Amino acid sequence: MTKLVAVCGATGKQGGAVVAALQRLGDCTIRAVTRNPDSPASKKLAGPGVELVKADFEDPASLDAAFTGTDAVFAVTDWWVACGADAEREKKQGINLVDAAKWQGVKHFVWSSLEDTRPVLAATRKPLQGTYTVPFYDAKNEIELGDVVTAVYPSAFMENLLPGGGQDPIKRPDGTVALSLPIQSEWGWCATPDIGAVAASVIKAGPAEWGGKTVGVAGEYATLEQVAETFTRVFGKNVVAVTPQADDWVQTVQGYGMPAIFAESLGNMFLFYDAVSMAPLRTVEQTRALNPGVQGLEAFLTAHKDKFAQLFS
Repeated sequence: MTKLVAVCGATGKQGGAVVAALQRLGDCTIRAVTRNPDSPASKKLAGPGVELVKADFEDPASLDAAFTGTDAVFAVTDWWVACGADAEREKKQGINLVDAAKWQGVKHFVWSSLEDTRPVLAATRKPLQGTYTVPFYDAKNEIELGDVVTAVYPSAFMENLLPGGGQDPIKRPDGTVALSLPIQSEWGWCATPDIGAVAASVIKAGPAEWGGKTVGVAGEYATLEQVAETFTRVFGKNVVAVTPQADDWVQTVQGYGMPAIFAESLGNMFLFYDAVSMAPLRTVEQTRALNPGVQGLEAFLTAHKDKFAQLFS
């Protein structure tokens, strides 16, 4: 039986990846939920098997309408832009999404989530918004989960390493190229298409297999030094890793103009993963089982080699 799947945030990185992955799998009709169906990004999604539906995460009635008759929903919220860096607003949007799915009797709700950092950080780091030490993590984690909900936990996005991605290598005044991030431990990394592929596989399998469970996404585990070594191998130019302490990094990026709430939230995130490994929730083995074509860092950088032409010229 063909499933009807609503994908919220369909024009974003994760939502767009889920739409593309569901199209590849087939056997479903996609309801792409967007605030502006007339936008160029939305219109690119329209086509056979994809219906554009207008809804706003802050308008429960519009979500009720968008979820009517659906078998599954994928949802992700955006603290950074759509929520204006307001964690309470993000939490409210998440509650609205879950409540609408419950009201419409949706059989399977797939939620892009992250850890609650407070049990680890609250003793040493001041809250940044309300009780939240990493607002864009903690607010997502507070959304009530039930036995029809599958929580998907992404790793660090490989796309952040691309030029303009915020964690990309930079050319220093002496001509050397450096990755500078306060990553003191081994991190999980994933490409957003692989988040989409894992979510689509979970949706296809359905709540009987995945309801009430969590699934992580990781294409590779690597320290910053190993990421730099991968850059060196792919581009044939030496890339070094610089790993400042988190508080020093926060001061530096604020000096470059990053808003304080962004810098401090990221700084706390880095400290969280110094204390808690990504691995328990995210394994390459589970990711590969759900998505055999999952990318590692070398494959990802090779596929995007053209984007670094100016940096390595």
